[in-house]
Amino acid sequence: MLSETIKPLLMLLFSFSGLIFGGILQIIAPEEHESGKKHFILLKKILLLLIVSVVNGHFVWQQEWTLINGIILLVFDMLIISFYLLKTKKIEIKLLSSKYLELANFLAFIIPYFILQHQFQLIYLTLIFLYGLPLGTLLLEKIQNKK
Repeated sequence: MLSETIKPLLMLLFSFSGLIFGGILQIIAPEEHESGKKHFILLKKILLLLIVSVVNGHFVWQQEWTLINGIILLVFDMLIISFYLLKTKKIEIKLLSSKYLELANFLAFIIPYFILQHQFQLIYLTLIFLYGLPLGTLLLEKIQNKK
């Protein structure tokens, strides 16, 4: 039986494996990528909206509202919005590549995981895994096009 500290970390690690499986998907079927690229981008946007909605919904309906939880929610939302604006080039910074912004956005999902209640954690981890699939496919395609 896994201890209560290792189990959540393993669950989080498994949810991030969606990025790896997305890369494998790109390697297995590269010819399908061109026709499906717009669908991957749309799926990624929908899943990002769902992830933010689950986190915000949890904090809105949570009965024990604390200042720490409010600050964490605010930081999470600001990070996601700023990464999204930087990726869409509404704000342009020459030093940041879009693939690094994508990874930073993906890693920002760690922030609210540890304060979500258990029933929300499973939904949240599933959405992170699903978000990693199109993200891994699109990132590997960007890396392959650079070579």
